[in-house]
Amino acid sequence: MARQGWSRERLSKSLKIPLASLERILTGETAVDIDTLDEIAAALGVAVDSLLGST
Repeated sequence: MARQGWSRERLSKSLKIPLASLERILTGETAVDIDTLDEIAAALGVAVDSLLGST
């Protein structure tokens, strides 16, 4: 998000999920399913593996 200049608020709006839900995902409090992970990657214009720290 930082590299793209996106705020948590902007990403939550793009994903059409409440900010509180996104924050729980980002902090690891809530597990993220593969579909949501794919949507986050697509919104940010990055590969899923980059979100997982693989690249």
